[in-house]
Amino acid sequence: MKIKEPKLRKELYKEMPEGMEFSDTYFEEFPFGEVKDATFDGCVFNRIDFSNVNLEDVSLTDCRFDNCDLSNKCFDKMFVTRCEFINSKMVGTSFIGAVLKDAKFSLVKGDYINFSGARLSNVLFEEANLSYGYFSESVMKNVYFDKANLTKADALRALDAMTDGIVEGLKKEGKVALVGFGTFSAKTRAARTGINPLTKESIKIPAKTVASFKAGSKLKDALN
Repeated sequence: MKIKEPKLRKELYKEMPEGMEFSDTYFEEFPFGEVKDATFDGCVFNRIDFSNVNLEDVSLTDCRFDNCDLSNKCFDKMFVTRCEFINSKMVGTSFIGAVLKDAKFSLVKGDYINFSGARLSNVLFEEANLSYGYFSESVMKNVYFDKANLTKADALRALDAMTDGIVEGLKKEGKVALVGFGTFSAKTRAARTGINPLTKESIKIPAKTVASFKAGSKLKDALN
């Protein structure tokens, strides 16, 4: 796939026309101050400072942000699919209620980043600084924190969100895999006859669904 240079004027536009679409475009400068209802597909943003850019209802697919400044930018309720954020500044960036699938955050400075109410699926946080980040009421499925920096309180929020995501995944699909850590599965135990330990009488135990866990390779290696 050939990445083409954007056909944009040099001066800063106050507002991008609504509904614009960019495909396979390489940006080394971003001449817009207002971006609304735009679609970016297969785009690369290199060393772009978005501090003076207002984003609203933007769709991102197969995009990469290299060494960009996205601090305090609002991605609330946006769809972010197969995107990478590499070595970028994301202090206070907001993803409230956003939907992120197959995304990667590597070496980002994301203090106070906000994922409250967001839905994250197949997302990797690799050596990312997420100090004081927010994960309350977010739903996580196959989300992996690889050497990510989380404060103790935020780790608890992330754990609560991840637990909720595991429960939801088990109910819907019967299996949830956490890369390198292990796989949770829902299994049905058939009804059977048991013995009451107090009365020694025979009792009927109804069928029920239970959770099981199989450790992944990284967890096994870490314990040996």
